[in-house]
Amino acid sequence: MTFDSCLIRPFAGLRPRSADAAAVAAPPYDVLSSDEARQAAAGKPLSFLHVSKAEIDLPPEVDHYAPEVYARSTMNFRRLIDDGVLCRDPRPYYYAYRTITPTVW
Repeated sequence: MTFDSCLIRPFAGLRPRSADAAAVAAPPYDVLSSDEARQAAAGKPLSFLHVSKAEIDLPPEVDHYAPEVYARSTMNFRRLIDDGVLCRDPRPYYYAYRTITPTVW
């Protein structure tokens, strides 16, 4: 077995400012329904749910895969960057990511 095609490189990631981290943090997009996400993000303009489930910012009858959903997601993501909520790390890093799966559902 060869790993010639595998390449791990550091990169300068985007992360929330420390002061905004809790407000930005959100469950993965596939954990909440659109209605649940709409409720969870109500009154929380910095929630990443406005990016990952942007249909929550549009009328409920809009198809979740409609172009305007993707446009809204892009707009919301860009706003977090432009407002300084998400900041690019000053240099490339390796990032460790860990998930914990409950043993009992």
